[in-house]
Amino acid sequence: MMLTHSPQTTAAWRHALFTLLIGLAIAQPILADEAREVAYLQVSSQPAEELLKVLRPLVGGGTLMAHGDQLIVQGTPSEIATVSEALERLDRAPRRLMIEVRLAEQSAEYDGSGRRSGVRVTGTRRQEDLLQRVQTLDGRPALIQTGEWRPVTTLAGVWARQGGAVFHHQGQSINTGFYAVARTHGNDVTVELYQQHEQAQPNGRLRGSSAQTTLSGPLDAWLEVGGEQRLREPGVRRWSTGDAAERRLQLRVRWLD
Repeated sequence: MMLTHSPQTTAAWRHALFTLLIGLAIAQPILADEAREVAYLQVSSQPAEELLKVLRPLVGGGTLMAHGDQLIVQGTPSEIATVSEALERLDRAPRRLMIEVRLAEQSAEYDGSGRRSGVRVTGTRRQEDLLQRVQTLDGRPALIQTGEWRPVTTLAGVWARQGGAVFHHQGQSINTGFYAVARTHGNDVTVELYQQHEQAQPNGRLRGSSAQTTLSGPLDAWLEVGGEQRLREPGVRRWSTGDAAERRLQLRVRWLD
């Protein structure tokens, strides 16, 4: 049995076949571009996890994970090449930084109506107001620690017959400080503060608390830790001189090399 096709049917088949071939030709490079590979990139100067936030947007539709001192990239060859080039620029020895902490005096200024019009920084009173100076590396935590020593008296024993008691005297260190992690961005710096504060109780025991604060500003400039808003955060201390002036905790970050 022989099938015959009208010219219209033959033309329709040819058009359908042509459309199918064009679709395959267009889809072929797309399928090739979507072929993904897995690459393992070595990180030598810093923890690999710290680079995830910066490099992850470069992967596009792929994935980026950290495992030990390696970054695992799953993506197209172009995405892997982009991440590798960025990693080469970022994976360098961190620069040395100097972190300085001081207590600075600030005086409140008022207008004619008695309303507070601003705050004037008058600087530090004494060289002792510079609490601490610590060297660290970019992106590494540095311990900024201040504190005091106080005597503690404990009852060692009681003798009923003699009617006396023996007390033991010893010193106790109360540490107040915080960890500062400074990260530079050009001529600016972001400092994360993880504060550790130990408070003495009447029974001689210590009660610990912690608070986290983030500061941002230019390098070599004093950044205020104890601002009016930040002073309401738990664990952030406030120093008062007993008059209209207040002493605020300030921090400065400088490059050493």
